[in-house]
Amino acid sequence: MSAYFEAPDSIAYRLGTDPGDVVSTVAERYIGANPPIPYMLRAFSRAGIAQGEDGLYRLDFGGRFPGAAAGSYAYAFGLVWSDTERGLDLALHCLGPVMLFLNGRLIYRSNAVDEARPDRKVTVEANFVKGWNSLFVKARRTPAGFGCLLGAEEAKVRILNVLAPFSGRSGQAGWAYSEPSETDVYGEDALPDGLADERGEPVRWLPDMIWTEEAAARSVCERLFGLQPGRKAWARSKLRVETRGATVAWRGRSEGSLRVWVNGRLLEACSSADGTFGAHSAEVAFGSRSVEDAFGARSIEDELEASTALTYGLHDVLVEIGCGQSSWEWALTAAIEGSSCGFELPVAVQGAQAAGSWLYLGAADREEELEPDKAMDLSRVHGRSGMYWRLDLPETWVRPYYENAMLSNKWTTGGATNYARWDYPLGVTMYGLLRAGRALGREDFVAYALEHVRACTDYYEYALWDRDQYGFPSVNHQLVLIRMLDNCGSFGSAMLEADVGRIACEASGDRQTEGEGSAAGVITFEESKERWMEGETSTVGRIADVGCVVERIASEASGDPRTGGEGSAVGRIADVSCVVERIAIEASGDPWIGGEDSTVGRIADVGCVVERIASEASGGPWIEGEGSAVGRIADDIADFMLHRLERRKEDGAFFRVCGGEYAENTLWADDLYMSAPFLVRYYLRTGERSALDEAVRQFLLYRQYLFMPESKLMSHVHDFKHGQATGVPWGRGNGWTVFSLSELLAVAPEDHPQRAQLLSFFNELCEGYLAVQGDNGLWRQVLDQQSAYEEASCTAMFVYAFARGVRYGWLSDEADYVRAAILGWEGLTRLAIDREGNVYGVCSGSRYSFSPDYYMHDLKPVTNDNHGIGIMLLVGVEIRLLTEWLASENGVTAASSAEK
Repeated sequence: MSAYFEAPDSIAYRLGTDPGDVVSTVAERYIGANPPIPYMLRAFSRAGIAQGEDGLYRLDFGGRFPGAAAGSYAYAFGLVWSDTERGLDLALHCLGPVMLFLNGRLIYRSNAVDEARPDRKVTVEANFVKGWNSLFVKARRTPAGFGCLLGAEEAKVRILNVLAPFSGRSGQAGWAYSEPSETDVYGEDALPDGLADERGEPVRWLPDMIWTEEAAARSVCERLFGLQPGRKAWARSKLRVETRGATVAWRGRSEGSLRVWVNGRLLEACSSADGTFGAHSAEVAFGSRSVEDAFGARSIEDELEASTALTYGLHDVLVEIGCGQSSWEWALTAAIEGSSCGFELPVAVQGAQAAGSWLYLGAADREEELEPDKAMDLSRVHGRSGMYWRLDLPETWVRPYYENAMLSNKWTTGGATNYARWDYPLGVTMYGLLRAGRALGREDFVAYALEHVRACTDYYEYALWDRDQYGFPSVNHQLVLIRMLDNCGSFGSAMLEADVGRIACEASGDRQTEGEGSAAGVITFEESKERWMEGETSTVGRIADVGCVVERIASEASGDPRTGGEGSAVGRIADVSCVVERIAIEASGDPWIGGEDSTVGRIADVGCVVERIASEASGGPWIEGEGSAVGRIADDIADFMLHRLERRKEDGAFFRVCGGEYAENTLWADDLYMSAPFLVRYYLRTGERSALDEAVRQFLLYRQYLFMPESKLMSHVHDFKHGQATGVPWGRGNGWTVFSLSELLAVAPEDHPQRAQLLSFFNELCEGYLAVQGDNGLWRQVLDQQSAYEEASCTAMFVYAFARGVRYGWLSDEADYVRAAILGWEGLTRLAIDREGNVYGVCSGSRYSFSPDYYMHDLKPVTNDNHGIGIMLLVGVEIRLLTEWLASENGVTAASSAEK
């Protein structure tokens, strides 16, 4: 392990081993390296190449061009941007003769067997270079078929986003494809240039991105939606004002009705140029007639006028347009002192260069309303029929894409930010940031984790809609295509840790709804056994590590911090992961103001992290209730685990069916982490006892299949195809087991009928791990192989379990485990974490083998792998809690001795 860096570069050499310093450095490095870059918005044509649920692009030219002559050729051309060099296995199914080129080089040519078996998957290794890469497919029509299916293997995990080639399509999503050609116009040495102009190419490239003359002659709403008298649509833009304190004159005209909102306020029509916003204009149409009359047969012949005072900058403009009986024509202009102001797209959409300045939504029945403050929330699908924003281009919609860090063949990421990705290693990372932030009073850590989680949960409803519309989602791939526990459990657990849930813990000493004086709040499983009130005279009580993020509210107008609404100082506290305690304190002017003289005092003393939240427009996933996105996601994941996940018919153990794959019919130690932490949090949130009992049952079943009593270690996998476990005690597989068992024990009630068995199992495992710890404190990649490299993530998990086991009183021989935990932590700070917070020696994502050589030689250690960052934060927090607990216990012991 010391080979990763010289001793002076270790964090221990520079900062020492204080957990707070180490955790802060690791967290700060992670956040700095992973800036909050949101989803990319791109123009996407529904007339283009779609993906199936397997993520493969349907390059089925036979279905698209059924009349193509035998022997004719068709081509597909796409660009792939890669932030780093990236190896990716492509899955390909031939529907006929196919050639595949990467960056102008032939990497696959079909053979007779592949062409005759469209169900036969061919794996093609693609090595993308940093920057632009081109993929070119050449297909020929035969009686066997025409085209292919092509995409990334495990497409929802190793995402392959293909972008349109040619300068005129720059930024658009999806392949360009050609009409059939009777001759092969592209030889191997004469492929097209993906960054050049497509005009002059020997074939016509599709999909069409320019309106026909006939369509271009119609009004924009008519060419997008057709003529639909009595219905309506919306248009959205930004108005740029380039002078200070300008009066903007508006002129509008419509063949149907027209309503205009500027910065969310309805613009009232007036008859003179000096008109202003109407203070009571909520029901006033832009025009001389009511909205009801505006859908009639008459047209508005006179231009109507209004004016508004606007500041320098960009201003949001929303227009509701009613369709008349004979036309959907409308117009809106804005001018300052006679000079026209410019409109521009309200959001940046790549590939929308030729689409004008407006986005469009429709068409809808006249009764449907669109709230201006929610209209441009791109995570929303609007209306009863499911509408989303589109562009003034043929069959072209706005579509958000996840384009941040992408996985390679080796399960590693690099180059770009991990922000806004839903996957299981990042679930541990977010959990680590949340607990680190709460323990250290670092609201920035908590806020970052909350925003990452929210970036995923906000788009859940959209992602489901996107999947149904287009075949394969562009965001939240694993969440909306759940097939296995990896896809949902880990990040789902972090989501519940972050959420403002109604957490009801049977083991807690205080319920949330026990009356007016109750210390209402969210109790996370970590501190579920602690009471909120520290004593009869305590005002706030200790809220340490209860998993809350409380907004600091300075407001003389607040009578009750929990009360939202128009007159409330708190408003809607959307992003907090707690329910704020009602604090009634006589003699305190404002209990939420900190300072030495404050009744509440320093917020740090109550273990809270303060987050500033502005959320009137939220309505969103962090608000509890029936419509909560977090609630729906949690329910969907729980339903998958409890009712839809594959189980062994004989006993109900979770296992992997994976028909036809290498992992077919196997049971993995990893899946204890992918299930149990979520299930216990779901139990805390809902009181659903079956979730807790399922987690308990799985641990006891997995013990039967994977525990090796002679060494007291866990085999990584049980392979039912061979009727036995692999017998290889992979380090992180064991780490997942004991880490997750500690999560379960922290919540399982004392009177649970299987608690004693769980405690016995925990002690057996810890005895086994203690026996194979290295002299420098670290554990090895394969725990019983002295030649295996020392691995950081499993070391962190074992230390975490030891520290927790001592602190909760689960372990016998307390002193041995304290020594082992401190030794392991010091080893990590000396050998696995450098002074900049980089984490070394973490095994990349694993498959499985009956041979230890696979784990030792094929799974090389990686720097800053996502499998190691979060657990390094979590173990630092646990060591900090352990040392504080030891100091407290020792203090009590010393005092008692002195008295005697």
